[in-house]
This record gives sequence, C-alpha cells and structure tokens, in this order.
Amino acid sequence: MHRDFGATPTATGGWTLQRHSGARAATPRVQVKNERQHGRISGYVELIPTSKDWIGVFKVGWNSTQKYYNYVWVEPPLENDGTEPLKLEVAFSEYYLPKDDGEFYQFCYVDSGGQVRGASTPFCFQIPAESSLDSSLEKDILVITTQEQAEQMEKEKKGLVTEMEHLKEEKMILKNELDERLREIHRLRMYIDKLKADSTAETQPSKEQRSEIVEQVTRKEQLLCDAVAEDETKQEQEVPTTPSMQPASMIGLQDKYDKAMQKISMLKQEKLHLEEQVEAQQAKNLQLDSKMKEAEEDFHRLQDHVQLLQVDVQSSRKENERLHSEIQETIREVEGLRVENKALKGALSEQGPSDGENVKMQTILKQLTEARGTLHNEISNCNEANRRADKAEMELKELRKQLEQRPVAEEKQQNKGQIEAQLKEALRRIDEQDNVVARNQLEKEELYEENKKLKEDVSRLQKQLYELQVASVAAVAKPQTSPISPSFTDPFSGPELPPHYFDNIAELSGNSAGTENKKVCRHCQVCFPEISEDELTMHEQSHKVCPFCTLICDDLEQQEFEDHVYSHE
Repeated sequence: MHRDFGATPTATGGWTLQRHSGARAATPRVQVKNERQHGRISGYVELIPTSKDWIGVFKVGWNSTQKYYNYVWVEPPLENDGTEPLKLEVAFSEYYLPKDDGEFYQFCYVDSGGQVRGASTPFCFQIPAESSLDSSLEKDILVITTQEQAEQMEKEKKGLVTEMEHLKEEKMILKNELDERLREIHRLRMYIDKLKADSTAETQPSKEQRSEIVEQVTRKEQLLCDAVAEDETKQEQEVPTTPSMQPASMIGLQDKYDKAMQKISMLKQEKLHLEEQVEAQQAKNLQLDSKMKEAEEDFHRLQDHVQLLQVDVQSSRKENERLHSEIQETIREVEGLRVENKALKGALSEQGPSDGENVKMQTILKQLTEARGTLHNEISNCNEANRRADKAEMELKELRKQLEQRPVAEEKQQNKGQIEAQLKEALRRIDEQDNVVARNQLEKEELYEENKKLKEDVSRLQKQLYELQVASVAAVAKPQTSPISPSFTDPFSGPELPPHYFDNIAELSGNSAGTENKKVCRHCQVCFPEISEDELTMHEQSHKVCPFCTLICDDLEQQEFEDHVYSHE
C-alpha cells in the first residue's frame, strides 16, 4: 500500500497534513508539504498506519514523546481498489502552532506503541518574505528519519561543536604567535630603516658637494665661452675702424684666447677627475650596501639561532626542575628508610639478633649509605647543570644585547674583515653554547638514568627491610638476653640522622664482650661508664651534626636543621 502525506496551510492560517494512497508503490511514503514556506518536505518510512498513530510537532532537542508542542491523530485510509489515489488531510490549527519565534521544530510520526517511526530534519515557522517566492524547492526538503538516527546526528553535532571549539582555541593560539612574529618583524624593519636612514644622511652631503662642484665647473666654462665670444665680436667690430692697430690687437686677443682654451681644457680635466671620483664613491657605496645587507642577514640568522638556544635552555631548566623534584622525592624515601633502619636497629639491639641477621642488616645499611652518597652526588651534579644552564642563558642574553646595541657608526666604519671576524666570534660563541646545551642534555639523561636506578635500589632495600622486620618480629618470641640500656638517652626519641653517620655501620655488630669500662662520645665528649659499643653508637647517632661544617645542632628543629644542611650545597 502506498501512503503519501502532505501538510498545507488552511484558510485560517493553520496547517493541513495530507496523505495520498496508491497501489503501485512498493514502500509506504510520508510527504509533508509546507505551503507557508513555499517549500516541499518529503521522506519515506515503512509503517502500517492505524487510528492510534499521531503526528506531533516537537522542538529540536526533545528527549521524550511527551515533549510535543502540538499533535493530530492519524486517520487510516478507507479500503479502495487502489486504481485511483486516495487523498486524506490532517489539519493543524494556526492557533496551536508555534509563532515566528526563531526556534527550530520537527515533525515526528509516533505509532500506537509510542515509538517514533520517523522524524524530519529541523525547520522553523516564519512568515516568508517577498524575495523568497522564487526560492528553490530543494532547499526546504526534510528527510524523515528514526529516533535513533536523530540521536546519532545530535551526538555527531555535539562532537563537531566540540571539535570546532578546539579548532578555535588552536586558531587563537596560532594567531597570537603570528602577531608576536609580526611585531618582531616590524621591529626589525624599523631597525633596518633606521640604519639605512643613517647611511643616507652620511652619504648625502658628499653627493651635494659633488653636484655643486660640477655646477661651478659648468658655470665657469660657460663664462669663459661667453668671454671668448665677446672678444671675437669686439675684434670683428674693431678691425674696420682701426686698421693700424690690427696686428697688436690680434696678438692680444690670440693670447687671451689661448689662455682661455687652456683654462677650459684644465677645467674639463678637473671635471673628468671629479666624475671619476663620483663613480668610485658610488661603487664604494654599493659595496657598503651589499656588506650591510649581508650583515643584516647574518644578524637575523644569529637572532633566530639565539631564540632556538633560548628555547633549548628553557626546556633544559624545566627538565632540571623535574629531576630536582624527583631527587627530592627520592631523598624523602631514603629518609623514611633511614627512620625504619633506626627503628629496626633498636629492635634488633633489644632482641640480641643473631650474627646472620647482623651481617644482613649491616649489608643493607651499607647499601643505603652508598645510595645516600650517590644521591648526594646526583644533587651536586644537578645543581652544577643548573648553574651551567644559567650561565649559558646569561651569555646568550649578553650576546643578543651586544648584537642589538652595536653602534651604527662603528658598524659602518668596520671593513669586511672585521665584520667577518665578529661573525666568526659570534658563531664560535653560539657553538660553545650549543656544546653546553648538549652537555647539559647528556648530564640530564645520565641523572635521569641514575635516579631511576636509585629508585629501583630504594625499592629493593625497602623490600629487604620489610623481610628483615618480619624476621625480627619472629625472633621476639625466642628467649634472649637483652643488653643493658642506659638511662640517659632514648634511642628512638632522637631526630633523623644525617647521611654521613651511616659510615660507621660496621660498629652495629653488637659484641658486648669487647666493651670497655668507660666510653666517651666523640661529639659531646661525655663519658659513659659501663655501656656497650652499640649503645655508644646509638647515642652518637642521636646528635644532629652537620655533615659539612660538623656543627652540633641538637637545639634546632628538624626543618631548621635540614635548611642548615642544604644551605651548604
């Protein structure tokens, strides 16, 4: 059965949904025709109309079939023989339709089960203008689709909107970078124009002087020519009147003429000489212009190279900061391990550990001491790399400042050899900075690898300490004779120990047979009679001693003590 639906405005200004049926169509078709917009809305959907189906007007963005703006029931067609098309109408009243509010709506065909069987693309209700009477019908075609397809299109639309916003952000970033580059180019052009203006101002007086000299020579030649012509005229006038004086006057005029011709030839030679000087000066100016252009190109190239080096230095500093933070984290982990070692050492001293456990504990503590020393060396290397990077950055700034503030007069007075020497010196400095940056990069990579290995060692030592603690707890159940603990100190109440006290780990074996009657602390010089070597070692380790200046800082807080130690680095 063929179904053809159409929507046309009624006499009262409303809408009419028309439906046509025929027998030849293989697939039912729903056609919505919008006469108010002078367009045509058509589409296809496979369904069997019933009296409980309805067509609703929904605002774009609806999420439920109950969010309709208005609807009409579908009247199923009467049975016919199918030879003639059947025309049915479903009318929408203008009073219940949306006004010209600029919002977008769509038609949805809902079956008796509440399922959306078709939906049109969005459109809006508006009063057509006079110029839109001749618009193409293809622009108002609305395709009927399912709710799933509409939701999929909505998701794609949101994804496109997100991508468009991301592209806008990238566009703004690129625009800012372009503006920065344009400002830099404008500044360099102003600098070049200033150089050219200074060069023109210096060469201009010489050109004016040469033109003035040429003009004077020409004027003198003209005066001499006029004088010669005047003498010849006078000679012609005086010859008929004074025939007796003709030989003497002719001789005087001839002498004057010869002198004038000699002076004219001299002035012509001087003019040629001045013209040669002018041409030589022009050739020299051309050479200076070419040298200036080459110097400007080298200057721009050096500026670009300096900018690249600055970027490398900044990245190096960021990498150094990251490595420094990782090193600080490793320091905190080592400090935690040191506290655990201290607690474990006290527990083992009270429990009287066996020789095997003592050897294992001493090995672990020795490894921790070596790890601490390696970490300290790594911190020193990192600080040295930071200092080198700062020094390289300062040299780059100084080089750029020298390039920008180089006097123009001095630059013009220098010949080609001096310019090349300065350029070679600048390139040599840049190569040195490249080498410094490369060395810093290698040092950073080495520090990163050492830091990684150090973290692995710390993890391994933590695991061994945990196993040793488990073994110590298991040994508590066995009856052991605990050593006499002195009443003057608590081995667990002392603050965290500085790293260099792990150098005397070999004294933790705890052999009470070798104790002397009197033991003296090497830091506070206090004598303790009748104590063991282990107890003396724990007492010495309870002091806060700076590993650099050997200052006893027992009165300082832990944070103040750490600040004092780090101030030596």
